[in-house]
Amino acid sequence: MQHELEQLQPQLMKMAEENVNMMQFIDSQSQEMEYNSEVVRAEEVVAKRQAAAAQALKDECEAELAEAVPALEAAIAALNTLKVYSVHDVLKFGRLVERPNSIQEWSLGRKSPFDFCIDSEARCEGDHPLCSFWTGEG
Repeated sequence: MQHELEQLQPQLMKMAEENVNMMQFIDSQSQEMEYNSEVVRAEEVVAKRQAAAAQALKDECEAELAEAVPALEAAIAALNTLKVYSVHDVLKFGRLVERPNSIQEWSLGRKSPFDFCIDSEARCEGDHPLCSFWTGEG
């Protein structure tokens, strides 16, 4: 039996060396795994912040869209009620001399629709409903 142990001694030494190498490899892999785990946790925090910001932007956009859709539908309904002769009546008021910067120029009273059209007052005759709109009467 002693003789068998002596013959197995080189194999035991080789196995012990392999065991030490394997333990060093496992240790290095464990350290790398811990480092990668920390990196992933940090990236997860950043990703959660970005997801929250994206969700806030999405909510804001949806709120603005919900506000704009009824106005769009009302505008489409108004356009669907126009007849060809209504468009021709509007065209009678003249062509635009300059383009208004915003609707606020009209709504705040800074400029009149007449400031943007040529001869619109002269072309507005009679009791036509558009004449009262343009002249501000009625």
